[in-house]
Amino acid sequence: MAEMLVETPQEVVKFLKAQHDLINDMFDDVLHASDHKARETAFHDLRQLLAVHETAEEMLIHPRVRREVAAGDEIADARLREEHDAKKLLSSIEKGRGPRTDEAAPRRGVGNVELCRWTIRVAARPRP
Repeated sequence: MAEMLVETPQEVVKFLKAQHDLINDMFDDVLHASDHKARETAFHDLRQLLAVHETAEEMLIHPRVRREVAAGDEIADARLREEHDAKKLLSSIEKGRGPRTDEAAPRRGVGNVELCRWTIRVAARPRP
């Protein structure tokens, strides 16, 4: 992702939305890696970006939603729960055998990386 100077709240939102696209692309990198080592490297890079991205949302976006949006507390709390679920899943992938794309996951019949991608998409989906 190209460097971007972020100075206004609108630029923060634009930057974080652009990161959502990058995160989606990085999931593709993990899912389509040519071998185990490439998959591990791609997953590590993805995990680092997700950690930074979620921290930025927790520090900048959620407090503003709480202050400025009707039912902001409920909305922010719901996003935090979804993000917590995604973090737990990422952690379980790291503690296990690493990112799998070819084994069945307990839900939805997909590999654990695809399940994680789905969980993060739910957390990042646009809200009314």
